[in-house]
Amino acid sequence: MYPTNETANLNSINYLLNGIQKQTFHDSAHHIYSWEIAVYDSVKKTGRK
Repeated sequence: MYPTNETANLNSINYLLNGIQKQTFHDSAHHIYSWEIAVYDSVKKTGRK
């Protein structure tokens, strides 16, 4: 039994939304990580003076 068009559309919308959320979460986590490294580097540099 094949799903109706509505079900198929809902499934692909959910799939897209989940993918977007995961991607956004991954991107923001990566940005936070890079930001922490940058802060750590600048703190190390100022600490040397």
